[in-house]
Amino acid sequence: MEEVNVKIDGKEYPVQIEEVGDKRLRVVCKGDVFDVETTGPRPISETHEGSDSVEAAHDKSKVTSPLPGTIFSLCVKEGDEVKEGDALVKLIAMKMENEILALRDGKVRKIHVKKDQSVNKGDLLVELE
Repeated sequence: MEEVNVKIDGKEYPVQIEEVGDKRLRVVCKGDVFDVETTGPRPISETHEGSDSVEAAHDKSKVTSPLPGTIFSLCVKEGDEVKEGDALVKLIAMKMENEILALRDGKVRKIHVKKDQSVNKGDLLVELE
């Protein structure tokens, strides 16, 4: 989670910002949590660790974890056909359930995680073909 200061109507607030999906952010300010969607192009994070994660960040067929957490459930199985925006995996992070979505249409080639497995930001979750 990244900590930044934002200015709203001339007043400065410290907030924590976390990526929770494609163009989706979780913003925490004074204990209040806001899930927001960005409208501009999403920059590729430079904080991925490991070669698989860096490669996956540039490849919509490789779906990676946007944040650390625990796999709550798998929404698909290998061989399933999916459409862009379909839920692939549900991840629990900070006591909140996050759906990890397909970034494009395709067929599930390989699932790299199991239920109750801990993952880090950037870990490879699912591959599409």
